[in-house]
Amino acid sequence: MNEQLEKELTNTIKIANDTGKNVLEFVQQQAPEICEQILKFRLYMSCAGIVGCCILTCCSVYFFNLHKKCCDSNKLGDFPWQVFLGIISGFIAITLGITNTVILLKITVAPKIYLIEYFKTLL
Repeated sequence: MNEQLEKELTNTIKIANDTGKNVLEFVQQQAPEICEQILKFRLYMSCAGIVGCCILTCCSVYFFNLHKKCCDSNKLGDFPWQVFLGIISGFIAITLGITNTVILLKITVAPKIYLIEYFKTLL
């Protein structure tokens, strides 16, 4: 019985060792491509965020101009909602713009550092 247990244990260890080697080889082969795809994805997402920032900036300017037109024609209500929406969209645009610009700079200037920070947030 001891010999059979030892034989099964040896077989299990051999299978685990082979599986570990296969996983390691797979990771070593795929890691550069995965890192490249992550960088491209985050680069495109950052560019899309900057486009969103531009759209929100245009909305903010539109709301302030709308408020100015209402002031000129004396059609102002109790609450200047145009100013409120202009401030909110402007604040979101500034936040979105700064965040995505920093990500864009990290990716283009120091991609390895960006990947390390990105993987650190995943873990």
